[in-house]
Amino acid sequence: MSTSTSSGSSYSINSSTSGSGTTRVTGLYSSMNIDSLVKASLTTEQSRIDKVKQTIQKDQWKETAYQNVNTTLSTFQDAYLNSENSTSTTSLALASVMNAKTVALSGTNTSAISVTATSDAVFNDFTISSCTKATKAHLETAFSATGSTAVTDMTIADVISQLGATVTTTKDTDNNECVSFSINDKSFTMKTSATVTSMLKAINNTSGIGATMYYSALYGKFELNSSSTGSNATAKITDTSGFLTGTKGLFGTGDANGTITDAGTNASIVVGGKTTTSQTNAFVVDGYSFTINGDCNTDIGVSATTDVDSIYKRITAFVDSYNTMITSLHATLDEEADSDYEPLTDAEKADMTDATIEKWETKAKVGLLSNDANLTRLLTSVRSAISTMTSSSGLNLATIGITTGTYKTCPNGQLVIDASKLKAAISNDSAAVSDLFTKTVKFGTADTKYAGSGLIYKINSLVSDYTKKSTDVTIANLKTAVTRLQDNETALESSYTKKEDALYTKYSALETQLAAMSSSSSMFSSSSS
Repeated sequence: MSTSTSSGSSYSINSSTSGSGTTRVTGLYSSMNIDSLVKASLTTEQSRIDKVKQTIQKDQWKETAYQNVNTTLSTFQDAYLNSENSTSTTSLALASVMNAKTVALSGTNTSAISVTATSDAVFNDFTISSCTKATKAHLETAFSATGSTAVTDMTIADVISQLGATVTTTKDTDNNECVSFSINDKSFTMKTSATVTSMLKAINNTSGIGATMYYSALYGKFELNSSSTGSNATAKITDTSGFLTGTKGLFGTGDANGTITDAGTNASIVVGGKTTTSQTNAFVVDGYSFTINGDCNTDIGVSATTDVDSIYKRITAFVDSYNTMITSLHATLDEEADSDYEPLTDAEKADMTDATIEKWETKAKVGLLSNDANLTRLLTSVRSAISTMTSSSGLNLATIGITTGTYKTCPNGQLVIDASKLKAAISNDSAAVSDLFTKTVKFGTADTKYAGSGLIYKINSLVSDYTKKSTDVTIANLKTAVTRLQDNETALESSYTKKEDALYTKYSALETQLAAMSSSSSMFSSSSS
């Protein structure tokens, strides 16, 4: 608040300065509420600004509503229609899900091997006549402490002394006695004063060594084991000092180069007289995944059959999620907007609590996508694809026990499963059921795209077309509209400020004149008296 004083007179005016630098008076002499008068004079301008802000808010809400629809569709698409995620256990676009098999083993030593069948399994029954487990390369030597000190706490010098070995040592720069050796061609130089524990840590923490050395107090021995199995795995010690190898070396004599080595062995199975080998105990052959748990020399029968329960559960999960999705989308389409609830203006929010504002805006967001043409078209197309889908073998959803419920029980076209009929169809011809969902025949033109494909690819194509159109066109258009409206809002607010300043300038001049008249009247009265 500032006070204006006229030169050569004693009158003053209470005033304030606006953000634009315009002097605003309070109506002290006119007794008028200047702020209210200015505000009333700009009602039309404020209404225009409020209208633009409300439109911006509604468009932003609508953009979010479209994004929520896209999220709903994309979540369903990723879970059940995605053919690119090969590890998915839910997508009906994958043969591994729709052609699932279960394997039964027979024989006296079935614990020796585990077998599962992938969707690519090429035959159903066979016999494994023998199996051999892959092994790691392995070196070991017995050693126990003769005194009270634990082996792992002994120094290398202690071990050498107990072995009675003649060892050639070297000196490091600090004149410490050292022994040198290599494990799997990785070189080490250790002080003889180092403990067994520190030696083992140095070996085992070496990157790329491909082996682990440890001491077992329970069995009283040192062991060196390769990290992997198979014939390529190696456990190798070379030591010309006489510590680890040599006449009385820890692991034995070694060859002329002071080397002791061992190689792992491959896993193998024999089926029909043919031997298959693997560096590891887990491998895949002809669509079957084998894990060798032990050796076997007696016949093990393998029988693969359609995993009816697994396929049934996957289809049921798809139908349940489909029903949930379309119920949600229909609810969005069927919402009726209430014209009494528009986005709030700043003035309206000023008189409301946060909780009240939240409740109001929740109601104002209802019906934003009511009867949306693109979404309606998508749901109609999906329902048509489901009702008209027929595979090359003549199967359709109804023949395998999946139908659209009655309008009374399923008003939005939800699907209903006849469990016994669906399980029978899967059991009788799982390949035909799989084709109904997963077959891919892609054509070049938009009109015939996926025309000969299974249901999953057709629905996926429809959903992808919708989300791309919604994202690339509708949402982009809304963003453009919001940007344009925000520019308009800025222009309207600038115009409002100019008109507001002009009115305050006008009323300021009026107050100045009234103040001068009041001062003159006071001076005249004083002179008369």
